[in-house]
Amino acid sequence: MQTLRLLLRYPSAAFGMVIIAMLVALAIYAPIALPYSEAIRLWRGGEGVWQESPKNARPSWYNYFPGVNLPETIILNSQTDPALKQRTQLSDSLTDVLFTFNIDYTYDGFPQEVAIFFTSVYKEKRPHVTLTWHTPDGRKIQLDDLTVQGSETYYVAQDTRLARSFPGQPAMEVLFGDP
Repeated sequence: MQTLRLLLRYPSAAFGMVIIAMLVALAIYAPIALPYSEAIRLWRGGEGVWQESPKNARPSWYNYFPGVNLPETIILNSQTDPALKQRTQLSDSLTDVLFTFNIDYTYDGFPQEVAIFFTSVYKEKRPHVTLTWHTPDGRKIQLDDLTVQGSETYYVAQDTRLARSFPGQPAMEVLFGDP
């Protein structure tokens, strides 16, 4: 009891003991809340863990510094927002599906990457996809025509056809910059 009274005379010591107690409680809680196999999968960056995050991007808290407004990861998903999808039946065997994603881009810099993730379910023919980028000034930039099989990812910055169309300009500056 005398030791406790002695500790309470020094607020910094009491505060340190509270921090140590919180760390011990967290060390006990963590293995219960997150199974070991899941912790290892997340730590090693297993399948699908980091695919929506750019590789060399700064953390989002970097924007808390004054004068910094770097792009953050924006995730738009047509599976969770049906308003983004417009379906038109062209014939018995042909359906046109239009996905429209509006991006309110208010950042100072250009993004590192734009990744488009496809998940296709089909019976006979693989879906044909035409990717077109519409800019606010009315330009239409044809990104790619591709046939999707299962789950695929299209990385805009790695598109060599787009790079040939705009030589000397990075793809992200073409899409997000002024004409």
